[in-house]
Amino acid sequence: MTDFTLYTDGSGYQDGFGGFCSTFVSSIPGHEEKKTVMGSMSGTTVDRAEMTALLEGLQAISEFLEVVPKFRLGGRKATILWYTDREALAKSVDGTYGRHSSPDLWVRVAHYEKMFDITPHWVERENEFPEFQACDLHASTQRVIIKNYIESL
Repeated sequence: MTDFTLYTDGSGYQDGFGGFCSTFVSSIPGHEEKKTVMGSMSGTTVDRAEMTALLEGLQAISEFLEVVPKFRLGGRKATILWYTDREALAKSVDGTYGRHSSPDLWVRVAHYEKMFDITPHWVERENEFPEFQACDLHASTQRVIIKNYIESL
């Protein structure tokens, strides 16, 4: 049984503006919950936005677990089924590809891999999952918000 399902998406273009969104759904008995985090960034790429979405989702799960009694997991790592539309990122997390770009972010991913058993699942189309569709919309909206804000200054 999977403890968490995580849906992430990042949005970025050559203009350097990006947005991200993560939604997790907890399946821990007695602690079923759904939480979404999102944000925007400048001076970024789509790859960094996608990785930031993953990291923010893992951070949210970590914070959630701080309030869940540890006995619920029996001392084992929490299991996460992670959905992403970024095939290369999924394959980098599962070890198929190397981790060459954004070493600062990969250090953070490695930290969470010590805490969680993460199973990446690449999704070609967001429309398979409502949570994924929502993340896609939120990430794109966050990118536009930061772009419009910075350009208005």
